Amino acid sequence: RSVNRVSRNRLARILPNGLLDPTFNAGLGPNRPIRTMVLQPDGRILIGGFFDKVHGTNRNHLARLLADGSVDLLHIDGFHTYDASRHDFETWLPKLSPRGVVLMHDIAERGRDFGVWKYWAELAGRYPSFAFRHGHGLGVLGVGAQLPDAFRPLLELEGDEAEKFRRFFHHQGRRVAFAVLMN
Repeated sequence: RSVNRVSRNRLARILPNGLLDPTFNAGLGPNRPIRTMVLQPDGRILIGGFFDKVHGTNRNHLARLLADGSVDLLHIDGFHTYDASRHDFETWLPKLSPRGVVLMHDIAERGRDFGVWKYWAELAGRYPSFAFRHGHGLGVLGVGAQLPDAFRPLLELEGDEAEKFRRFFHHQGRRVAFAVLMN
């Protein structure tokens, strides 16, 4: 689990001179062995293997990492207590790229031991965000310092414009659900 005496969890990049690439760090990495890896044309790395977690989050034997081992888009939909949601976010935060966006599921769910909504409220106060409130709720959080310009307007929506946008996606979701029922 180390390369040239530097700790690496199952994933490292070796430079042509045989030394460890210090710019690549997959953090906690996968929890079990990688069996295959593909370098994609955009520099991202697709890994597959016996792991079921990468960076402590469920990945079901397949994960795609950025060239430096970081992640652009993270969807958190795990155990839904306040503490579990916070743990997932804090575990992944160091691995998010400067363009990092986090989607959090169930931010409108207040039954049972769901605490995602509480943690979402804290995060939405710290980062640019947008909340889809229909269904169980989906939060969109811009955590990166270099968010794509085309993405920023979503996080800046307010008032009537934000409500129109929410209604549009709620309507689209209902159309898809109806189409599925009809087939």
